[in-house]
Amino acid sequence: MTLTPIVLGTNPDRGQYVEQFMKDVPSHFRDYIYVAETWGHELGAIREGSQLFPRFAFLQDSMRVLNWNKFVTDLNQFHSAYIFPRPCMYAMVYEKAFLDRVGFPEVGQDKELSIHHETVWCDQYEAVATGFRGGLPTLYPSATDADAIANNRYMEVFGQTRLHLRSECGTIEKMKGTWR
Repeated sequence: MTLTPIVLGTNPDRGQYVEQFMKDVPSHFRDYIYVAETWGHELGAIREGSQLFPRFAFLQDSMRVLNWNKFVTDLNQFHSAYIFPRPCMYAMVYEKAFLDRVGFPEVGQDKELSIHHETVWCDQYEAVATGFRGGLPTLYPSATDADAIANNRYMEVFGQTRLHLRSECGTIEKMKGTWR
C-alpha cells in the first residue's frame, strides 16, 4: 500500500497539540508525517506541503486519527477529497498540480480571513480539481458540527471547551474551537 504523506498544520506555540497528535501515530507511519509550523494558519502549512509533495493530506493539530490503518486506506481512495464535510476546515487530500493552478492568498495571522478562505479558496480548489463545485468526495460525511451539537459532544482540551466532531466509523476526530 502506498502511504499518502500527511502535513500536520500547527503554529509554534501549540507544541502540546502536536505531542497529543503524534502519541497516537504508529511508528511505521511517523515517517509520512510532516509537521508544518507556521503563523500563516492552514494555508501556510498547505503551501509548505505543496512544495514538498505531489499529493498529500492536510490535517490540523487539533485532529486525531483513531484508526490509522483505515485512515491510510481511505486516503488512497481518491486523488483529491474532503476529509470532513464542508466547511472542511481545510482538511483535504490535495494535489500539487491543482494547488499550483489555484495559488495561495495571503492571510498572515488574520484568523477571520483564514475562515473566509476556508470556503472561498476550497471552492476554487474543488473547481480546478473537478471542473465544478460539488464534485469532490468526502471521506467522513457524518462528522459535522450539527451532529456534534445534536449529540452534545463537547470536550475539554488544554483548558478550552471544544466541539467534538467524530466520524461515524471512529476513524478520525476533530476538537473544534470557535473563533467568532
